[in-house]
Amino acid sequence: MIRVLVEAKSAITRAGLETVVRGDPRFEVVGEGYRDGDVLRAVREYAPEVLLLDSSSAALPQSLRAVLHQPGAPAIVLLVAKLMRAELRHALQAGMGAILPGDSAPREIFAALEAAAAGLTAVSPE
Repeated sequence: MIRVLVEAKSAITRAGLETVVRGDPRFEVVGEGYRDGDVLRAVREYAPEVLLLDSSSAALPQSLRAVLHQPGAPAIVLLVAKLMRAELRHALQAGMGAILPGDSAPREIFAALEAAAAGLTAVSPE
């Protein structure tokens, strides 16, 4: 079972993503990110294999860069509102595991979670 931490600014989005992930027996939601945005603290507390993050853009905030550089860091699957080629390139170079549009189907999210957990990189064909 792949341990997943869900992070989203919107409580509704976070609840929806948790429900989707919990609906597949391959995944275990180990927690949700903190409302204060301290992703690094949530990663340390829950020790997920994959961080599923809903974001408005693929630009990496400093807190995510810190997560990526921690020993035993989780893979990150990023859901973004708009896929911008330059942002995608920078996010992938920084070590992002997967980048998908925010309106991705559950099967696409599941595939990205599995790929990222296996150390692969997944990007939406868009």
